[in-house]
Amino acid sequence: MRQDLLTQIEALKASRQAHAKIAFEVLKAAEQKVYAVDFVALGVLHRSIALIDGFTRMVEEKNALCANALLRLQLDNIIRFYAFWLVDDPDSLVLKLLEGGQLNKEKSKNGRLLTDAYLVSEAEKLYPWLKSVYEETSGFIHLSDTHLYACWKALDNGQLSMEIGMG
Repeated sequence: MRQDLLTQIEALKASRQAHAKIAFEVLKAAEQKVYAVDFVALGVLHRSIALIDGFTRMVEEKNALCANALLRLQLDNIIRFYAFWLVDDPDSLVLKLLEGGQLNKEKSKNGRLLTDAYLVSEAEKLYPWLKSVYEETSGFIHLSDTHLYACWKALDNGQLSMEIGMG
């Protein structure tokens, strides 16, 4: 594995400390009062750590299909957490979700449904790269041409080779 990639993998693994620091700051904020949105933040942080653990393992194992799917799930963390800044009453939204409600059935401050497409378009204002990465990695979530092409490899002579195997 290339040295620069190894360095980046190690940095991702080390981000556990940053996640823990953010969790501590969430719990310490607002005179240590806990709000419903704090539970969402802690859940996103927990999920993020798990996704990073899985992602780094999959990169080390050279399992691009899984690594890319996990990257897409991390983007899901970003857009869905961002949804709480797009509504008038974030705590109410948390309670609706805890009761089994669906995020995409709820509306933003401007009356738009909180669909993934809307959340991506809004989060893209902060992260201009998000939409293209989201779209590219969505192919790893839903069975698509991404999976169909995954067994093909380009050879040095420009020809394509198909590898068939399980695992």
